[in-house]
Amino acid sequence: MVDSIAGSDNMRLADGRIIRLAGIAVPPAAAPDARLFLLRITKNATIRLHPQGASSDRYGRVLARLSVSESGQNIWIEQALIAAGLALATLTPGENGCFSTLLVSETEARRSRSGYWAVDGTMTIAPSRFDDVAAAAGRFAVYEGKILRVAVRDYAIFLDFGEDWRRSLSIILPRRHRVEVEGVLGSMQELTGKTVQIRGIVERGTALRLRLTQPTQIRVIKD
Repeated sequence: MVDSIAGSDNMRLADGRIIRLAGIAVPPAAAPDARLFLLRITKNATIRLHPQGASSDRYGRVLARLSVSESGQNIWIEQALIAAGLALATLTPGENGCFSTLLVSETEARRSRSGYWAVDGTMTIAPSRFDDVAAAAGRFAVYEGKILRVAVRDYAIFLDFGEDWRRSLSIILPRRHRVEVEGVLGSMQELTGKTVQIRGIVERGTALRLRLTQPTQIRVIKD
């Protein structure tokens, strides 16, 4: 049983454990509505807990998937949040199968403009908008834009969304991940001029870069 909703993606159970929902990220603008959604779906409900991993995170939260029964149906709470347009699918280590399922729900929510997908710039960030990308650095986010240039170096491949890489987001594919990623997606050079969706955490240093380590992070959404 849920004791209280502690945030847009976590809750406290009656036994004192704090649960963080696995496989999702809630954009800041959607957080208030996501919390209200959790309050509604868990009110007086019996929760089934499906832990992801054996330990808690550094904040003492248990990473888990949650399900509830509603009108005789078993509902996955994370998937329901995504379908409502209140959350994004993330890549949880070891849970790529789960990610694929959640991504289907996310794609459908985007297509039907459910929830905050109806508000442009809320669920995804334009890589060319430097200030928006910089503000999201350090947290999971989804970015969509056109690849203008691909630069191949011995140690990495760089995919640039802007003419000036110092003022826009770039994707970096380290050499050690190139075989795996290109084995699934094909040559990165063929992405020039295509609009892609990339998800992950932007690192901020001399430039804003998102490290590409697995093929599920990126997909072409428009040629």
